[in-house]
Amino acid sequence: GWKIFGRKRESETKSNGHVYQYFRIDWQFKAPDGKAYKSLKKALDVVKHNTRHEKWEVLKPKSKQGPLTSPKKMMESVMNSNSEYLTLKKQAEQELDLELEKDVYSLSGIR
Repeated sequence: GWKIFGRKRESETKSNGHVYQYFRIDWQFKAPDGKAYKSLKKALDVVKHNTRHEKWEVLKPKSKQGPLTSPKKMMESVMNSNSEYLTLKKQAEQELDLELEKDVYSLSGIR
């Protein structure tokens, strides 16, 4: 995965006879392929352009309201619906659809 490094540098500047000390952090973002980027913006552009379809598992926090579907059953239902890998966005949309099917009234605010 990506690795993030930060180097703290202390400096001082003079203005109107006053000396101000400050520190800055020089960030470096290292991609899995070994390339290093000094700008977060460039690193995010690389991530966006090199999207891969990865298999994600999202676990919901336990709540005291009603029975929840176990993460294992949820993953089985997602995997049974199609055998291709999901993007995180697609999986989140499918989970929201499942939630809507179960309890549309509470999500819409109707009581």
